[in-house]
Amino acid sequence: MRPRAAKRSTLANWANQEGAAIITILVLFSLMAVLVSAILIISRDERRSAGRVSESTRSRILTDLPASLVIAQIRAATEIEDTVWASQPGAIRTLENNGDPGQIYKLYSAARMLAEDRIDALDEDLDETWIDHPDVFADLNAPVARGKSNDLSLHFPILDPRATTGIGSFSDEGVEGFSYDTSVIPGAVEAVSSGLTARLPMPVAWLYVLEDGTLGTLDKSGFFNGPNEASTSNPIVARIAFWTDDESCKVNINTAVEGSFWDTPRFNTVQERAFGKFQPVFGEYSRYPGHPATTSLSAVLAPGSTLDPSRAYDMDVIQELHNTSPRIAFGGSMFGTVSQSNGYTMPPAREALFATVDELAFNPDRSLSGFDPNPLRFFLTTSSRAPEVNLFNQPRMAMWPIHADVARSSGQSAFGTPNDELIAFCATAGGYPYFYQRAFANDPIREFFESADGRNATLFNWLRRLTAKPHPGYGDSFADKYGSDFASDRDQILAQVFDYIRCTNLFDPHLADPSKQYTGPQGQEGHGQVTGLMLVPPNVNYSQTWQDSSLEYPKGIGRMLTISEAALVFMCNAEVKDGQI
Repeated sequence: MRPRAAKRSTLANWANQEGAAIITILVLFSLMAVLVSAILIISRDERRSAGRVSESTRSRILTDLPASLVIAQIRAATEIEDTVWASQPGAIRTLENNGDPGQIYKLYSAARMLAEDRIDALDEDLDETWIDHPDVFADLNAPVARGKSNDLSLHFPILDPRATTGIGSFSDEGVEGFSYDTSVIPGAVEAVSSGLTARLPMPVAWLYVLEDGTLGTLDKSGFFNGPNEASTSNPIVARIAFWTDDESCKVNINTAVEGSFWDTPRFNTVQERAFGKFQPVFGEYSRYPGHPATTSLSAVLAPGSTLDPSRAYDMDVIQELHNTSPRIAFGGSMFGTVSQSNGYTMPPAREALFATVDELAFNPDRSLSGFDPNPLRFFLTTSSRAPEVNLFNQPRMAMWPIHADVARSSGQSAFGTPNDELIAFCATAGGYPYFYQRAFANDPIREFFESADGRNATLFNWLRRLTAKPHPGYGDSFADKYGSDFASDRDQILAQVFDYIRCTNLFDPHLADPSKQYTGPQGQEGHGQVTGLMLVPPNVNYSQTWQDSSLEYPKGIGRMLTISEAALVFMCNAEVKDGQI
């Protein structure tokens, strides 16, 4: 009986071990299934995340594509040697150095981004049937209606045609110089003072983007035109349309106010006497000739108005226009109607600059200003930086003299003011000063060669080279007209230009030390007098040759007491006629 019992025990143990193995395998399979599921879930989430990043990157690239195309067009148009370029909203035009028109570099989406500069050059981009082909053309100025059904208002993304009706200004007239012809713009509807019918389409071509980055357009039959063909392996993935504005063509509300003309009185007329009696004071920038503040906001905000400061209402409008400026205060000579005492200084405004045109609707205290920027946004800007280059795409020379000690010193010099420091900073390009430096008012040779370590002579020779080059857009040069040899009329003109600059601001009342005036302290001998420049040929030892009377040098006029003319005047005190006086 014992062997049989032992067999039953062995079978039972084997069955228990087999059950434990099955349970263990099931547990391992369950763990593996959970692990595989987790890996699949993580992989799915990572795939979705990678897909979102990829789509986001693609969207960002497509978003940046119009800006990249415009930048490429601007660089291509402005980096051509000996070519003049002029920007405008939507395009850059060039002129060749022989005076012939060049190319039009389009800054809006078109089938051809480059065209010959002729009157009908842009007609090829559009025809009257564009509105029937929405897959070929896009209207970038299509309005959006906002508000409730019984109180809708139109908002135009680029140009509001209702700007012709004077909406949002002190006048019932439209923005000065702005008009459009509905007969030549397909789809345009003339604006009225109220209503929702105004339309001013700005159609441009859709540019279609293939998966490989190729750009092309569709024709009216729906066929893709581009360097590569659209196919299932290289499908169309996006389309873009753009139009580029030119901020430098707009009125900058951060700098423009309302200009009041003023000039140095030269004749005995009513206007000239008023110039002498009601002179602008220090800080009254809206009356400084050439200052950005002389640009008049009234052309946009109060169009059609001839603002007369003698009328109370017009003076209120002038003051309101000044109040919109964050940095230009109102006061001083009050638009040329008040005579201020000598030494009167206007305190500048200290408000923050406008960040967007929309801020024009509010005063600094956040109250409503009365201006509606919506229909005027196309004509206004808060940033209108333009390149300060000459016709040869090189830096301009500043027409303001800087003392040589100011240019050499790292901090504020006793011979200059913070304004001089700022002008010197702004007129320096690539580490090189492009301004005249003065130090010796009574020495015409040392002034030119030593006051700026030879920089004045370098600038003079630089101007000689520029004036000898054909002017792009005209074909001829100053040297062709006035002569190219040294001491020619061309060099004489340049010498007088230099002398005109160095004789500016001979008495600066804002110097901390009055004895540091360029021509010496006020009241002393020689104050206000400048000896005219005497220029010698390039690479000549002036110390040995400038006194040679046989040589002719370009000379400036300086500022000296000189005899300008001599005259004999005969006066008749009495006349005898018929024996009587």
